[in-house]
Amino acid sequence: LVSYSGDELWRTAFQRPIRRLDLEESQKKYLEDTFLFEPHPAISRAIIMAAPIRGTHKVRTPLASIGKRLGDKPDYFDRLMKDLVEKNVDALDPDFLEAYGKQFDSITSLDPDLPLTSAYAATRIDPRIPFHSISGVSRFPKKQRTDGWVPVESTVLKGAVSHVEVESKHSVQDKEITAEIVKLILRHHSGLISEAQMVEGVELMGLISKNRESAY
Repeated sequence: LVSYSGDELWRTAFQRPIRRLDLEESQKKYLEDTFLFEPHPAISRAIIMAAPIRGTHKVRTPLASIGKRLGDKPDYFDRLMKDLVEKNVDALDPDFLEAYGKQFDSITSLDPDLPLTSAYAATRIDPRIPFHSISGVSRFPKKQRTDGWVPVESTVLKGAVSHVEVESKHSVQDKEITAEIVKLILRHHSGLISEAQMVEGVELMGLISKNRESAY
């Protein structure tokens, strides 16, 4: 919604233009929306909360494997993958086919060592859209900056107007202090406070979270 895909993302997965794929029009539209996108014109500011932009190695854990087996994919998605592999195998990039041909789901797509994860992370945010990031940092394990699932470095993008780390497990969006941070950002967006006041307030919120005895 805030990024340009260019054609790099498409070329990570496909060796043929979308118009030359042997698919139904609805399937082509789905692929176009997924791989070829531009910023939405109605969005003028973004707040990114603990997004696994660069993926997480937690996708390789036994718990993640259970999630893959239990998770249901929409029927149209399974049919699309089947049609791609059976009717368009020569149009698929070999690395993409090897990585995702047998298992493509929301969990697998977060593997940081797979090609699409890196390609999505490299998409360019519209420079006209200011953005902010809020990351969760769990108390345990103490020596790792992670919310238990997503490492902080996976959630941060260069160019953010503000970045704050909130003591939290993988549910930073549910924290009261996160809501207060969002309110500060929105007050600045509405012109009620300056950017300097907003950044100072956000940084203070981060210190408050860090110094609390418990966030859960």
